[in-house]
Amino acid sequence: MFKLLTQVQYLDWLALAVFFLCWNGYGWVVDGSKGAGSHGLVHETHRYREMWARQLLYRSNRVSDTALITNLRSSVSFYANTTIYIMAGLFAVLGTMDQVINIASDLPFSNDVSKGVMEAKVLLVLTVFVVAYFNSPGACGSLIC
Repeated sequence: MFKLLTQVQYLDWLALAVFFLCWNGYGWVVDGSKGAGSHGLVHETHRYREMWARQLLYRSNRVSDTALITNLRSSVSFYANTTIYIMAGLFAVLGTMDQVINIASDLPFSNDVSKGVMEAKVLLVLTVFVVAYFNSPGACGSLIC
């Protein structure tokens, strides 16, 4: 473990720091930048969906609402399927790491990277997609989680 930490270059540490700064910064900007009394983007979206559902009860023609719900369901399904395909591809990359390193070393702007560091990078990207999949609206089984 400690050997892997010594093999990571300065720019990789910088990139990791920027990654976590952006990860946390995005959450702060989207969900928490309006103060302690605000609930952020997720709460506002949920509120608008509830208002739309309440107005749905008073409309007689619900064809457009049905089309909208169908579109939302297919969009969520597409997002979930795409995320699973990306995760499967990343697992395949982990299985062929030696070939990936050989191909990457041929690029003019790349540095020599050890197998452990490259696996850690791929696992970080895989973690991002796992979190994205489980935070998607379709992961909890409904459009409003």
